[in-house]
Amino acid sequence: MLFAGSILTGWLMGLPAWLVEAAEGDGARTLFVVLITVGIAIAHLPHPIAGNVKTLMEAFVGGVPISTYLTFLLTTVLGSAIGGAIFVGLLKYGHVVRSQDGQALGSSNTTAESED
Repeated sequence: MLFAGSILTGWLMGLPAWLVEAAEGDGARTLFVVLITVGIAIAHLPHPIAGNVKTLMEAFVGGVPISTYLTFLLTTVLGSAIGGAIFVGLLKYGHVVRSQDGQALGSSNTTAESED
């Protein structure tokens, strides 16, 4: 469950990178980032940075063994990396395919017009 939650977290954290670029104003950019990060917090999804502080402190005070901390850290980092990579990879792939289709359509129209 920790790994699956980390994949979702990575996917959601990859989302602001695209939304911030698409937003016109600073207010909209800020709103996108806040909504997504608050959503992650409300859903209690595991994040390798935010969760690291809590789990490391528990390891320092003896609440959990260091092996539990290292397992948490490894699982959340790998899950977030996979989730982010899949999300960004799919978006980039879709963007490239769409631009290639647009260029192919544009070039075929230009060729047809030049022949007339």
